[in-house]
Amino acid sequence: MERRAALAAIAAFVVRLCCTAAAFSQQVPAQELRQAAALSSDDPAPVLPEVEQLRERLRVAEEEIAGLRNPKFPSGSFAQPGNAAGGDSGGTSGDLASKSQDPVSDLVSVPYQSNFDFGIAPENRMGFVGKLQPVVPFKLNDDWNLISRVILPMVNAPVGPDLRSDGLGDSVFQFYLSPRDAERFVWGIGPNVLLPTASDRTLGFQEWGVGVNGVVLMNQKPVVTGVLVSQTWSVQGNTKPFQVQPFFNYNLPKGWFLSVSGEFNADWELPKPRRYLFPLGAGIGRVFPILGQPVSISARFAPYLEAPPDGPDWQFRLSMAFLFPK
Repeated sequence: MERRAALAAIAAFVVRLCCTAAAFSQQVPAQELRQAAALSSDDPAPVLPEVEQLRERLRVAEEEIAGLRNPKFPSGSFAQPGNAAGGDSGGTSGDLASKSQDPVSDLVSVPYQSNFDFGIAPENRMGFVGKLQPVVPFKLNDDWNLISRVILPMVNAPVGPDLRSDGLGDSVFQFYLSPRDAERFVWGIGPNVLLPTASDRTLGFQEWGVGVNGVVLMNQKPVVTGVLVSQTWSVQGNTKPFQVQPFFNYNLPKGWFLSVSGEFNADWELPKPRRYLFPLGAGIGRVFPILGQPVSISARFAPYLEAPPDGPDWQFRLSMAFLFPK
């Protein structure tokens, strides 16, 4: 009889456990759960103390499961606000910020820069360069990624005392071959292609060109720092643009980050007084979701450490990037 009673009690316990699992996965109302449990325990057989202890543990487990349910999230989701991009200090927003600061990460992104140059002679005029720079990585195999980056400039600049020119500049396609397993020390190298897309001669050289670019960086949380270098030679030999882009990012809680960056530009075909441009400055930004879409928004103020005699004195940059994590 004791064996029968124990088996009956265990069977009732198993039924209640199955009901609880169904309630957890399908969110069965608590009243239906209790009714199912009651039907399984109609057997008047005596209950052993061990079985009663198991039932008590089950009751506590049911209360804990009910506490996990959150009406703000869909069924089966245990996401917390702090785990979303740009949420509380943590994890996902910080990782996404670090990836967005890595030029050769496996993150699809669509950045757009608005660069405002002030103090252009004569009469302290302003110039504008907008840059659309979509980045798309491709997995070649288990060891290597190929990262493609397009730089499409849109220019509005003074070209004389009372004249301005606006339109497209020359575009650049960049490719980086980078190891997939790199974590703290990351590098990439590959070719670039200069496309003659300038809509006016004052906005570009309108020449084809080829070159090479590379990047090295250290990703030691919360710091992401490195340098990107590129050199291009035009087919006709009228321009040889060279660029070095150092960057330093310090990531903070809730997706915020501080940055120091610059772009040292040189064209080896220009006379020395007009050869160099070098803005270097500090900025602040944040990675956060807008209607569920992760974005990175940042601003930077950068004085020109080197510029032609009639060149700009300082630059303000406003950047926005749409991020598409896997």
